Amino acid sequence: MSKYKGPILLMVTNLSYMVSHSLTKYLAAFLPVSELMFVRFIFGPLLLLPFFLSGRFNFEVKRWWLIGLRTFFGITAMFGYFWALKLGDPGKVSLIFQCSSLWVLIIAKFLFKDSPTWQTKISIPIAFFGLWLVLRPENLFALAVPDLLAFLASFINAGVLLSLKDLRRDHGSNSIMFANYGLSSAITGVWMIPEFVMPSSLSLGLIVLCMGVVGFIGNLCMTIGFKYASASVASNLMLLLVPLMYISGILFFGESIDPLSIVGVSVVLGALGVISIYQ
Repeated sequence: MSKYKGPILLMVTNLSYMVSHSLTKYLAAFLPVSELMFVRFIFGPLLLLPFFLSGRFNFEVKRWWLIGLRTFFGITAMFGYFWALKLGDPGKVSLIFQCSSLWVLIIAKFLFKDSPTWQTKISIPIAFFGLWLVLRPENLFALAVPDLLAFLASFINAGVLLSLKDLRRDHGSNSIMFANYGLSSAITGVWMIPEFVMPSSLSLGLIVLCMGVVGFIGNLCMTIGFKYASASVASNLMLLLVPLMYISGILFFGESIDPLSIVGVSVVLGALGVISIYQ
């Protein structure tokens, strides 16, 4: 059973993210993005604090500056992603955002002199070709605003992934999560005060609550799941979020996808899958 623990947790992660991100798109029509971000973050410290106070988790941060950098990247990337969700199609926005791993490889090549494998070198241009099949812009300036926001968010999210990789060398996952969520909650809490909108009904308030709790469950399952699955298996399983978001977009938000876009999505996911295996 233990060999299935990681994949099962990561499947729960994907389903949780699909629900949370879909609710985010729905709620963005009624509430400001800063408020949704605060709700998304605040459940981290609220739910983790009892475990630290009871001594079940140890809290130790050695490099606060890097935690701060990871928090900055995380808040900025989430802001762009949430706005892209608000304005655009969930499936396409999710696909573009998943391309963060491409930016990580490119940045690591020039910044850290990491050498990608030949499979990765081939897969990167193939992935961008797949994106072109989905977007088909005449030029960079012809990109729709949601697509451009998703691209910017995916690029900034590369900073999250790179800083997180460095933090994991000498920090526990629970400490990273608690410190990041605590800082993010404080920043977005102050940010949302001038924009705060009280949910207009009990049902809307419950949906907000559900969005925050389910999103945190997804993060928690991902953190634990990565411990029980190989890096390649975990990375490939996380790609399942893209088709799930396309399903959500088609069923609930009027998103459509043509045959050429289906080919493009398949090409991108295939290339990212190869990268996760060989890099």
